[in-house]
Amino acid sequence: MTNHDEKRKSPRIQLKLTFSISYENTMITGELLDLSTGGICFTSKVELSQDSNFFLTLPGNDEKEIETRVVRCEQLPYASYRVAANFVEGEPSHLESIVKFIKGDL
Repeated sequence: MTNHDEKRKSPRIQLKLTFSISYENTMITGELLDLSTGGICFTSKVELSQDSNFFLTLPGNDEKEIETRVVRCEQLPYASYRVAANFVEGEPSHLESIVKFIKGDL
């Protein structure tokens, strides 16, 4: 278990899924690596600044944007980045949408 694992409040589910986020008024495509009710980890071709916010829309989420904050962004080989981010406290419906997505109840 890494230090990052020890800090997590909720377990993460590993996924491989291409998705888009809205970051600084630009749509960015990334590959989702894992997801929990507290946050996400994904790869991106664009470097995201630590503590910056972006908006995520999950499939089956009725196009609701979930505000998310970058915790860290680490450079990977081949000009890509691994991004870890937490969901910003928001409406309870966002948490419900994330739980449904994780369970596959889209």
